[in-house]
Amino acid sequence: MNNQTSKTLYQYLENRYCDPVCTIDLSETGLIYGTMLGRSIFYDIPENKTYILSEQQDENITGVNFLKNDKTKFYVANGDFEVLKCQSFKNKVPKFDVSENYSSKGEHSNKCENCFCLLYDIHLLRIYLHLPQNTDDPVAVTPCDYIVKNIDNEAVTEGQIEMSNYAVPFDYNGRNLVWIDFYNDNLRALCIFSFVTQEIVQKIELKKDFGHVSHLKFLPDNRYFVVLNYTQCQIRNDKFEVINSFSHLGVEVLDFGYYIENDILIVSTLDIYGNVNVYDEQKKNNETIFNMYELDSISQELKDKQFFSMGFPYFIRINKNYVVITTDYGVYIIKR
Repeated sequence: MNNQTSKTLYQYLENRYCDPVCTIDLSETGLIYGTMLGRSIFYDIPENKTYILSEQQDENITGVNFLKNDKTKFYVANGDFEVLKCQSFKNKVPKFDVSENYSSKGEHSNKCENCFCLLYDIHLLRIYLHLPQNTDDPVAVTPCDYIVKNIDNEAVTEGQIEMSNYAVPFDYNGRNLVWIDFYNDNLRALCIFSFVTQEIVQKIELKKDFGHVSHLKFLPDNRYFVVLNYTQCQIRNDKFEVINSFSHLGVEVLDFGYYIENDILIVSTLDIYGNVNVYDEQKKNNETIFNMYELDSISQELKDKQFFSMGFPYFIRINKNYVVITTDYGVYIIKR
């Protein structure tokens, strides 16, 4: 393990009790995150300033991201109802416009119950899933309506995707959606839908011996990052073949984050005991860079509360300067 004294707590942003972070994004100069009770916060890292964009909403914050071509701008999705279009300014409260998704609250109330939202860059995807009403409902594959909205110009594309009523969407990258259809105890299928061709372009059967998939995300260059059986991490190509793999040094992976530096993929993984690993794809090297419970810069009082004991979603984000980790009680920004 690296010398942990070099890793210091830069800032701790406290959560409201039982209002966990449910989405987060990190840039070189800022952090944006949203909570289950609709609180959205922008933190200016160089200025060490926190701005509350919304204190509470009728729905949880379903997505946040800095724009790919302008990291001073970011979007915040409030449920499936609206998107806040924000721009950050030093020493000023960020300004934002609102992009609404429904013509009225009545239309929203009629459609939101089974709506699943994914925000990527300037695109908001809404899928209206057909969910089982009871745990013993038979598997059925039916067309599910979807709407993709370009938040910049308000352009909307609509269509349908054939999905199981036991489908689990994992990720959206502006062009494709990846999910797993569950058919029975022994058979699943990994499915990829292209919004360019408006069809399922890949469907791969995953039998029981494939293992449990807890995380599945798109990487750049048509690749995927997969966590199998809680600790086995894999990088797969566009044919879903394994091209690199490593084991997380610790216990069950809670989340992973990554960044690209000089065309090299750097991945960080976090587990329930606070172990943080960093994998360098060029060096094929994975190591534990610190454990949260062993950092001297985090007070014993915070450590005694335990970081991951309430069963909330937890996140890790990383760049060359910082590691950001969400916990039961707050967000930790740790200087690398």
